This record gives sequence, structure tokens and C-alpha cells, in this order.
Amino acid sequence: MTTIDELEKDTNINSVSNSLDYTITQAQGLGRGERGLFAKKNYKKNDVIEVCPTLKMNASTIDENNVVHTYFFTPNNKIDNDSLLALGYCGLINHSDTKKNCSWVVSKDDNNITMYATKDIASGEEFFTSYGENYWASNKTTKVE
Repeated sequence: MTTIDELEKDTNINSVSNSLDYTITQAQGLGRGERGLFAKKNYKKNDVIEVCPTLKMNASTIDENNVVHTYFFTPNNKIDNDSLLALGYCGLINHSDTKKNCSWVVSKDDNNITMYATKDIASGEEFFTSYGENYWASNKTTKVE
């Protein structure tokens, strides 16, 4: 486990987690670098990948014209007073219907988002989840695979 003293000396944010690796990937069809999240160890089905704390936001404070609103975890993909902004690595997991290997649940006690493996994931593999069909229409975004 990385200590705060080690973090103050190390400018590499990847050292924060022993099992996750944050890196730049090329999202197909977008023509620009996108963020992705890769495993540094093997995960078995149902293993917890990460527990992300969240910030609960009031709908009136969220600008839907700002790209940040696409990172909210929302019921039915609609910005409302139950919208959660995930902190940590949860927001870096890309979408794929065909390569989906993880999913998430929201804790009713503290609103933390738990990402977990839906199948075995080998070290070096990118984590993918499905954003859901409503995500693309609600964000006026073209779906990419």
C-alpha cells in the first residue's frame, strides 16, 4: 500500500493503487486520446475492482452543456437531485457492449459506487462497462463500441 509520504515524493498518480493502472487509450472513431483503466493483476468474477466515494449533486448545479455532466452516475441516465459524481477511478472505465467485463452498484448507506468484475479479467486487460442505452440519447452522443 502506498503511504502519503510516498505520494508526496512520487508524481506518478498510478502509484495510488496496487491493482489498477490509469493510462491513455485511443478511443476508436473519436480521433483523440481517451482515458482508460487497465488491470495490473488478475480478477475473478465478482471481485471488487474499486469502491469509489461520490459527491451527490443537486440538479440545479449541474451544467448539462459541460462535459463533466457525462461522468455522473444517475438513475435512468437523467440528471436529477440523486446524481452522483464518482471520485476515484470509476469514471475512467470506458463503454463497450461486446467487451463488458465489469459493472457497478451504488451503496444505499453511503452512495459509494462499487465496481466489480462480471467475468474473469486478466492482468493487462482494459476494464469496460455498459453505460446503458439511455446514456447516448441523454448526452446527445454517438454510441461507440
